[in-house]
Amino acid sequence: MLDELADWQGNIYLHCAVGRGRSAMVAAALLVVRGLADNERVAEEILRKARPRVKLNRNQRYFLAKIATRRAKS
Repeated sequence: MLDELADWQGNIYLHCAVGRGRSAMVAAALLVVRGLADNERVAEEILRKARPRVKLNRNQRYFLAKIATRRAKS
């Protein structure tokens, strides 16, 4: 899914109940996959500048770290 979204040229709208965890995780993953953030920490900081209440949990950060590691290897 992330690879398809990363190639999408139009707007992408993400939504979940609160918008601070799940949708933020997908947005952060897209930043990493698109090369706009080097790692999960940078991606989360970018999101927090736009939405200060973003708060990823440990599992979400772990997922993002795996995405960033996969991207770095390719």
